[in-house]
Amino acid sequence: MSQPLITPQLNINGTSAEELMEQQIAVLDGVRELLSAMRKARPHGRDFRTNAAFIHADRAWEERIKAVVALNSELLEHTDALARARDERLRPARP
Repeated sequence: MSQPLITPQLNINGTSAEELMEQQIAVLDGVRELLSAMRKARPHGRDFRTNAAFIHADRAWEERIKAVVALNSELLEHTDALARARDERLRPARP
């Protein structure tokens, strides 16, 4: 992706850390569902008249699956960063 995801700056006037985490988890769940559906819908050789057409279709599908896997990894890193920011904010100040 060309634009990096930026972790929100948690503050008392913004969305709560818990709500932000719930939103991120919902997004990750959706991406996992998408990956599952894509793997089920992957081309099968019996649906193509030639092996060459099947190989082309399968490679194209694999590219898209890899793109979604990469998106999932990026979103997971973003969620982890948000969790660290939340945990840091909740940590008591040292005397």
